[in-house]
Amino acid sequence: MAPLRDSRGLITSTGDAASLERFERSLASLLRGDGNAVPVIERALARDPAFAGGHCLRAGALVMRGADARTGELAASVDAVERNPGANVRERRHAAAARHWQEGKVARAARLYGELVRDHPRDLLALLVAHGLDFRLGQRRMLRDRVAHVWPHWNA
Repeated sequence: MAPLRDSRGLITSTGDAASLERFERSLASLLRGDGNAVPVIERALARDPAFAGGHCLRAGALVMRGADARTGELAASVDAVERNPGANVRERRHAAAARHWQEGKVARAARLYGELVRDHPRDLLALLVAHGLDFRLGQRRMLRDRVAHVWPHWNA
């Protein structure tokens, strides 16, 4: 199956429409902060274990939740992306940022997620995680400036 694009036009590592639909629902849940993002993405990963974007979303949700670096779910998702030959470069960058969080390098993780947003301003997952880490690190200007940077790349 050919890789599909998400609703923001970004190429994903899945060709399974049902997995991508669950990814979109999980990302919307993460945006709402309703606590359902991880269970929804785990259903997508059960269906499509090689879906690197799904693992990125689970890792990002765990980072935003402040998951302990020893959390097995976080390590499993980062490892799954790093070992996946079908993961695209953007997904690998998500995994690298989450790996730094896992290693306790919070500022480096924030910087890597921020660089992802700079290079892919419609990557909502990267924006959410970077914004959350900006808040955690007390980077008040970045809370405003990061969103201002991506604003021209979005429409109604």
